[in-house]
Amino acid sequence: MLDVFEIAEETVVFRNEFNYPDKYIVLTELLGGFVLIHDSLSEEVYTVIFEGEDQCLINGTLKPECSSFYGFLIDYFTVKDVQKNNT
Repeated sequence: MLDVFEIAEETVVFRNEFNYPDKYIVLTELLGGFVLIHDSLSEEVYTVIFEGEDQCLINGTLKPECSSFYGFLIDYFTVKDVQKNNT
């Protein structure tokens, strides 16, 4: 996940280059053909694969990965902690 300044930069890039609405906040860099997006109005988090799913996100047909940003953070950091403890 990006730090706060990188989140702001990536979000501006996606809004300018891909016409993302203001409600979307980009949480990760575009790596491996996908990016994590937070919908600031609904609080949902999406995994968006850039082979058509970006348009599904914009037109509202993509299903969220997580129904709340809080739930996403719990899942994200729980997985990171489990991976760290297993090494």
